[in-house]
Amino acid sequence: MLILPMYAIIICFASVVGVVTGFGFSTIAIPMLSITTSMPMVEILFLVAAMHLMLNAYKVLFFRGGWHQVTLFFIVIGGISSLFGAWLATYVLQEQWRVLLGIFLLMYAIFSLFVQPPVIPENRFTALVGASFSGFFAGLLGIGGAVRSMFLDVYNFPKEAYIATTGLIALVIDIARLLVYQTKVLYDPGLWHLFLVSVPVQLFGVLIGRRLVDYVPQHHYRHVVSFALGLFGLWLLFGNGF
Repeated sequence: MLILPMYAIIICFASVVGVVTGFGFSTIAIPMLSITTSMPMVEILFLVAAMHLMLNAYKVLFFRGGWHQVTLFFIVIGGISSLFGAWLATYVLQEQWRVLLGIFLLMYAIFSLFVQPPVIPENRFTALVGASFSGFFAGLLGIGGAVRSMFLDVYNFPKEAYIATTGLIALVIDIARLLVYQTKVLYDPGLWHLFLVSVPVQLFGVLIGRRLVDYVPQHHYRHVVSFALGLFGLWLLFGNGF
């Protein structure tokens, strides 16, 4: 039985992480809800996708004016490459790809934290590469946020632009996947009750996250993102992630 105060704490914490790092909401919310509730996984995925959309709408609202022109590349090219990744998922061992991605993210985090954060030029080619890889892993493993955040991180955007851009890209993707999920989920009133409860809880979490972002100097913000990517890489390697 899911207790509402526990549910609110989970969603608030996941929202704070999702704002500060640009990714991670689903990584926290899905396993925690699967442990604390008896809902079928398809309902959990639908609920988390709806909350993820709301979170990204808040990110775009509170960091408006900061999103970057590479957004269009990540939406269009990322969407196309995700179809290829989803098709390939039926033919390859996902666990091997998960390990490779975990190693890559961990190495990127170590290099960024202890050597020098990499920076690449903002042009169509680098946007094409980043969008292709993030979309590919989103389709293959269901993991797109961390890879997308890593590629946006190397552009060395101002923190407001980074958060707004990740939010706008994810917002479009959320709308698309909700259209798919809604065909497979019965409209249980309890599901919508949980979503309505999450709306003000997420707003509170976003406001906390925004305040934390304001406190982090720009020259340290990339370290925060890199550290989060490193933790996610470890989770892929040793956490038997979703």
